[in-house]
Amino acid sequence: MKILKEQGARRVFVGASHVLLLKDSIKIILESGAEEVAGTDSVENEYAKVSVAPTFIRALRGEIEQI
Repeated sequence: MKILKEQGARRVFVGASHVLLLKDSIKIILESGAEEVAGTDSVENEYAKVSVAPTFIRALRGEIEQI
């Protein structure tokens, strides 16, 4: 985040697909300059803010092309 701020970023947000925050990891992330942490709800915790359910449903229906 230091580099982002040095490059002119005024705000930094952290996004992750499976937020497994162990020990002091959230404290370290926030103290390094992140304003907020958001992740998918594939792991249940207070940072799970984005639902993966619609994507899973589409995949189960065969609506998502495999790469």
